Amino acid sequence: MEQLPPVVRCTAENCFYNRNAECHAPAINVGSSHPMCDTFIVEADHTSSQAKGVVGACHMSQCRWNKALLCSAPGIEVGLHGNEADCDTFSPVT
Repeated sequence: MEQLPPVVRCTAENCFYNRNAECHAPAINVGSSHPMCDTFIVEADHTSSQAKGVVGACHMSQCRWNKALLCSAPGIEVGLHGNEADCDTFSPVT
């Protein structure tokens, strides 16, 4: 299996997996009706994991980086949009 792309930056500061704008989830999933980080969870405490987050699966078939439900981007950025975290690297197929 190819190496999974890292989450290079996350600005969803209230997420359990976010520490210092870095994602520390074992793997995130992206997708739903829009490029939402399905792993985002609001918590006052934050993980103590040292592992850096990667994209485990992408369900956004209309994204140019999606290859057989895997992200082929070199890395992604996640940002807080309203009350949810979205993949800011999402780029629609043209």
